[in-house]
Amino acid sequence: MISTAKRNTTNRVDQLEAEVRALKTQLALAENPLPDAFRLFDQLPDDALVDVKVVALLEGCSVATAWRRLAAKMLPEPEHIGNMTRWRVGTLRAHRAARAASPTHADEERVARLKQLHASAASKAKRP
Repeated sequence: MISTAKRNTTNRVDQLEAEVRALKTQLALAENPLPDAFRLFDQLPDDALVDVKVVALLEGCSVATAWRRLAAKMLPEPEHIGNMTRWRVGTLRAHRAARAASPTHADEERVARLKQLHASAASKAKRP
């Protein structure tokens, strides 16, 4: 049996580790703030243009993965303006809405797996 003092120490260590993680996240955001186009995406007009960094943030992936998804036709075609590649906000909104309306098989598998993990965690929490 764990003594009360040891349990309190363990809880305090967990609390301090959580605070450190939060501070590291704040520091990372301060060093690399989110682009305004991402933070204000919902307020942008449909004809506004955004770059691949914003697309990657919207997709929840890296920039490299965003390019791979474009190559795999999983993202709408961007516009090429000189040597720049940009997406219209309206096109991205339409793409995201269409994807939300008809989930793919991979999305369904992901949801099923998450439900399975939640059920497993709930059953473990009920055990004494």
